[in-house]
Amino acid sequence: VSSPRRPGFKGGTPPQAPMSARSFLSQGSPRSLRAKANLRTICEEENADPAAIQQALECARASGIAAFELAEATEAAQRSARRREAREALSGAMSSREEDDLRKALTMADEAALDHREVEGAIKLIELLETSERSSADGGAASQRARAVARLEQAVKSRGRKELEEAIAGAESVGLGAKNQRAVLAEARVLLKMIKARHEVAQERRALEERRYQGEALAPSVAASAGHESVQVL
Repeated sequence: VSSPRRPGFKGGTPPQAPMSARSFLSQGSPRSLRAKANLRTICEEENADPAAIQQALECARASGIAAFELAEATEAAQRSARRREAREALSGAMSSREEDDLRKALTMADEAALDHREVEGAIKLIELLETSERSSADGGAASQRARAVARLEQAVKSRGRKELEEAIAGAESVGLGAKNQRAVLAEARVLLKMIKARHEVAQERRALEERRYQGEALAPSVAASAGHESVQVL
């Protein structure tokens, strides 16, 4: 007794259903599956060792895992490397007690998104050094930072994108370290992100309206052309 055939199937091996993304990622040799599991475990660690991530990536590549599956792990390795570099810079700056080094290390910590508890010591030391600086004859750097903060506050009030971008760049160049100064800088950064996001939304809305308008303008001509063709047929 022959088995019933699928509609449209003319013999041979029946066509297979398309493989889902989840089942695709679960495929592979035991070696590749172990490499995936090891890589996932390392990348989920909060303070993962960049060298360990890199070694796991190399093992994953050697086991034949596709490049697109390694993209997230590569980004995790880069973030981990930035955090380690920032921590090392903070540690060295705290030991040297050099104000410029402390400010550079804080900038690196901001870019690496370190927890605020990791930078509290450096912030307090900078505030202490600034107090000593104000009591000395040379207060030029302190004056520059004060002007940068004032410019930030003015840009926040104006809510202008260009003013915020210029004020933030100026503040980053002088290296704000005091807690109250960094709070103003953080507020300006958040506001600038909001303004950029609103601008992108507005651009997308305008593009959508333009496409809709072009479609409505094209519709009568298409209808007229179709009517003309039907008359010719008749």
